[in-house]
Amino acid sequence: MGLGCGLVMVAGATGLILKPEWSLVWIVLLGLGAGVSMVMSISLFGLRTRTPDQAARLSGMAQFVGYTVAGLGQLAVGMLHMASDSWVGLLSLMLVACVGVMIFAFLAGRKGYVE
Repeated sequence: MGLGCGLVMVAGATGLILKPEWSLVWIVLLGLGAGVSMVMSISLFGLRTRTPDQAARLSGMAQFVGYTVAGLGQLAVGMLHMASDSWVGLLSLMLVACVGVMIFAFLAGRKGYVE
């Protein structure tokens, strides 16, 4: 499931780079992939821990890191766009991040628990 979400996001990011005039299609794909990834990741907090306390700690840590990176990422993207006056490099960086989603989602989907 995580691999599928990542593939949908890769298709959206690649589409924005190669065929930007179809941006509505690519943005919808990116939104669907990201939305399903978010729901799936929140579900994994409970599925990959043994106790509610472990789930709460894992959720708190992951959400702290995720929302911090997301908040700072917007600032960084804006600054890089202003400096380069181009979206291609930033969209390529987003493509790399989508591939990272695929890798980490695949690893998180393995059987087992977080210790």
